[in-house]
This record gives sequence, structure tokens and C-alpha cells, in this order.
Amino acid sequence: MPCVVLAGRVSTGRREAAAAGVTEAYSLVEHFGGEERGGVAAAMGRPAEGLRALGARLAGQWSR
Repeated sequence: MPCVVLAGRVSTGRREAAAAGVTEAYSLVEHFGGEERGGVAAAMGRPAEGLRALGARLAGQWSR
């Protein structure tokens, strides 16, 4: 059973996440363009919007 994580920021590597049972991890900061492009401010200011968008995108990817 896959374990998918949606978080404000993901700071662990794939191996470390996999060891904890996490299949995939997605970051709101990255969704909003990364730290260099203001993603932190957007993730903090618009978390519901980001989670909705990530959820919709992932639902399409994981339902195949």
C-alpha cells in the first residue's frame, strides 16, 4: 500500500523516506516554484490552494 505525503517542505531524501515507509513526498514550496521563486511565502500564505492543486494532480497520477 503506497504512502504519499503532502507537506509544506520536504527535507528528507528518497532513501530516508522509503525507510520510513513513504512511497512519495510532495512539497508545497516546490509546487509554488521553490525557495528561489517565492515558494515559501506562497506555501505559507495559500496552503489550502496548494494542497487542493497537489491533491488533484496526484489523484490523476495515482489513479492510473
